Amino acid sequence: GAEIDPGQVPWHRLTITVADALAAKIRENYSPSSVNKMFAAIRGTLQVCMLERWFVLPEGVAFRDHYDALVRSFKSRVVRGKRHGRLLSDAEIRKLFEVANTTEACILARGIGAGLRRAEIAKLRPRDIDQATGRVAIHQGKGEKDRATFLPASPLKVVAHYLKSDGTTGRMRFADKNAE
Repeated sequence: GAEIDPGQVPWHRLTITVADALAAKIRENYSPSSVNKMFAAIRGTLQVCMLERWFVLPEGVAFRDHYDALVRSFKSRVVRGKRHGRLLSDAEIRKLFEVANTTEACILARGIGAGLRRAEIAKLRPRDIDQATGRVAIHQGKGEKDRATFLPASPLKVVAHYLKSDGTTGRMRFADKNAE
């Protein structure tokens, strides 16, 4: 069939055949999250066309029936990928701390205690953790958004015990247990 350019679709004249073809093209050319976002935008556009009664309808078809049929074409049927990872049990967490060295224990305490993502742990700087309150400032985390979370008392003790700043880069370094 002919190429379909979403920017050139006359939405008020959209037919089911063209809608199905456009949806198929979008599904094959974009990631699942992009497909879902595009479909949501298209459904919103179709809703405006219906509410404003802009649709040019086939003979004998009601506005609502036409709208419902078009929206079905753009329902997200994209299956998202399998989740990676899982929550650790308390026993698994205890076992990790039993075998962890000093550096690993501090990383685990920050990550598990504050619910941080891997990239957030890597970006964390000493000034981002308020050792008095346990507040952890996350800068440009998922979605490049800033957020705050808190370390509970036990993980905060682990972090406070091992965390020191090297004073130049502001990056964290860890003292050896025996070096105190």
